[in-house]
Amino acid sequence: MYILVAILSMIFGVIVTSIIVIKFAPIGTFKIDMTDPNSHAYKLEIDDADHLYKGSVMVLRIDRNAHLPRK
Repeated sequence: MYILVAILSMIFGVIVTSIIVIKFAPIGTFKIDMTDPNSHAYKLEIDDADHLYKGSVMVLRIDRNAHLPRK
């Protein structure tokens, strides 16, 4: 009986985790250029702008090793 409950709990956990990952998948990249210790440059790249209109939460990948052009 305990084994059945454990297996069902694992299946439920996999399903819930999959739904959360799909719902909150990254839609862009936040790039940070930290080559200059006095100031940092930032850049936001959105892959699909339609996702911005559909929800109120935005998940981004963070790239801390980006080399962005300076003015």
